[in-house]
Amino acid sequence: MEKQDTATLTWHHLVRLTMEEHGGAAKLSDLYAILEAHPKAKANAHYKERIRATVYEHPSQYVSRGDGVYALNYEVA
Repeated sequence: MEKQDTATLTWHHLVRLTMEEHGGAAKLSDLYAILEAHPKAKANAHYKERIRATVYEHPSQYVSRGDGVYALNYEVA
């Protein structure tokens, strides 16, 4: 997941998996930094906007904690 892009890997999957790997919550700025080297981001000059839109498009799955921090709607083990 970290080094490849496939047709079935959506931004939603990528953001969710990244957040799971980092304890279930992250600042948008941290997501940008973590994902900027991913092939999906390299192929999209507006990857930051796409990450932000992904979080906004799924409000039942990403919960705002304020100050640009979002958490998954479930506990990560």
